Amino acid sequence: MELIAKVVNSSPFYRHLGMTMVEYDEGTSVLTMPFESFLSNMYGIAHGGAIASIADSACGLALASKLEEGQTAVTVDLRINYISPFSGGKLVARGEVIHKGSTTSIEFARLTQDESRLVGIAMAVHYIKMMNDEL
Repeated sequence: MELIAKVVNSSPFYRHLGMTMVEYDEGTSVLTMPFESFLSNMYGIAHGGAIASIADSACGLALASKLEEGQTAVTVDLRINYISPFSGGKLVARGEVIHKGSTTSIEFARLTQDESRLVGIAMAVHYIKMMNDEL
């Protein structure tokens, strides 16, 4: 977990948004992102794109824990339902692999504010391929 967390948490995009991977296990991941004013939309709440980013990352990292050596995956579909606004505290995204086939997978993410109030739910579909194959 420590090596994976070091690599993931050093990502420039993750650092820019303040995302941190805090748990990583077989088929699951947990990321957090504190509310910062630069994440706000014109209404003072977190922009949906920032919330979608952490949802996509939680799903992708959950899948990464189940990939075989030499495999990689890319998101081909991300669906999100926003349930309540995120405007303070910490957003927690819990990703879980629902199904992993040979070329596609489906993951689910639950997004909560400070692990209590439900902010949203998401579902992602990833295409799985060998690293040296063309998309």
